Amino acid sequence: MPIVTSLRTTEIEQSDPDNFLDDPWLDQGFDTTYLSDEKKAEFNKKFGVKPKPKDPFDRPVFEPTDDLKTKLFAELRNPEVVAELSERDPNWRSRNKAALIEGVIEQFRASNPFYYATEKNAAVLTRYLNNKFLQRDWLNDDAAASELFDLGKWNKDALGEAFSACSAQGLLDVDPGSYKRLSKKEELAVIASAQLEGPAEAVIQYLEYAYSGKVPRGGSTAVVNKFRTEHPDLLNRAILFVWRASRPESLNDDIFEQFRNDLLSAHPLLTMQLTEQFYINWCKPNRRTALFPNGQEQEERTAENLDDLSDDEIEWRLKEAKEAARKTRR
Repeated sequence: MPIVTSLRTTEIEQSDPDNFLDDPWLDQGFDTTYLSDEKKAEFNKKFGVKPKPKDPFDRPVFEPTDDLKTKLFAELRNPEVVAELSERDPNWRSRNKAALIEGVIEQFRASNPFYYATEKNAAVLTRYLNNKFLQRDWLNDDAAASELFDLGKWNKDALGEAFSACSAQGLLDVDPGSYKRLSKKEELAVIASAQLEGPAEAVIQYLEYAYSGKVPRGGSTAVVNKFRTEHPDLLNRAILFVWRASRPESLNDDIFEQFRNDLLSAHPLLTMQLTEQFYINWCKPNRRTALFPNGQEQEERTAENLDDLSDDEIEWRLKEAKEAARKTRR
């Protein structure tokens, strides 16, 4: 009986796929692996080959529904179920606990699609929960997660709370190409840079802290402009932060919010010089609001005729003026 290789099989199919059964070299030893179901049926019929019986274990993989997954997940935390299965298999408890801990992580990630999964971020969230519920900073992350699970504090909601808190503090890495909020330490570093190296360097440092990709330092104008136009929100945030931190007077949050909204509605892409000039012009019609942000404006006094005042009132007014001048000189 001639031996027909898979190479020969390919040659037969390629030479005349419709009439391959007429090939004189064809026999029962032909490898039908690469034939379609229709061609296999024709081959089996011609040579009387019976198809192999179906493997009873070759069945589709069972994929439980989300509702069933939830029920199974809850059942595996049932103390009675855990105790019974642990009696049957002493190693089952530890395996089940590890699976449940991973299951919580999957639930958390499904509910927080903007979470960027890295080892650093996982450690930050675990340590946040450790500090809040355990206060055992000597535990490694796996041990802390295990104890938090036993305490009932390793769940989707607790991880979600940790994610929100750590994101607000700028402690987490973010997806490449996106940006994060600066931590307090990073903000202080930017302010120090503005004081020692100037606002331009401080803005670049802000961008390097916040942006997860590469920030162009120098380079061609085209490269810089490309970055500016692709990330206007980040650039504007950096400029406004440095501009506000560099001002000799402080602006309360309400006044700054009003100024920022007016500025960005007029100019979608900022520079430091543009921001400063806009503020100078912006203050003119709003000067009283800027000087008295609490709304407690001093009443303007009209010019008075001294002849209409008594000696005691003149003396009191003079004393008041001296006291105001002394406070101004401080």
